[in-house]
Amino acid sequence: MFEAHTVELSGKAKEKRVEVLGTLTEAEKEYSSDIKGLLEKTPDATIMHEDWSFDDVKSWARGKYYTPEKMEEIRKDSFKKGQEEAKILGLKEKDARGHSSGKTPVKKTTAASLTEEQKEQALNMFRIEGISDDKKYEMYFDHLKTKEKIDKNRRT
Repeated sequence: MFEAHTVELSGKAKEKRVEVLGTLTEAEKEYSSDIKGLLEKTPDATIMHEDWSFDDVKSWARGKYYTPEKMEEIRKDSFKKGQEEAKILGLKEKDARGHSSGKTPVKKTTAASLTEEQKEQALNMFRIEGISDDKKYEMYFDHLKTKEKIDKNRRT
C-alpha cells in the first residue's frame, strides 16, 4: 500500500512539474534550465505539498540569473537607451501662436499681469541701465513667484 501511494504521488508530482513549466513566461524561459534543474531535485512530496509555491522556485532561479555581470550589462544598455531617447521633461513645443502643443498654453509674463503699484516697485527694484521696462517687469514677476514659493514652503 505504501508503494502504491508513493507511485501515485510520484506520478502526480511529474504532472505538476510539466504543468508549472508550461506556465513560464517568455522572460522566464531565459533561465528555464535552472528552473527545470530545481524541479528535478525537489522531492515529490514537497512539490505536492499544499504550501509549495512555484513562484519561490522562479524567484530563486531569476536571482541566480542576475549576476553582477548581467546587472552591469543591463545598466549599460539602459544608460545607452536613455542617451538615445533623451528629452527634457516639462517643456512643450510651441505652435505659431506661442501656445504649447499640449492642452494648456504656456503662460507668458506680461506687464498686464502686474498692478500699477507692482510695476512701480519693479522699476524701483531693478534700476539697471540698458534693460527695458518689460524685462524689469518680467524679473519682478519672477521675484514674486519665487517669494510665493518660499512663503508656501514655510507654511508647510
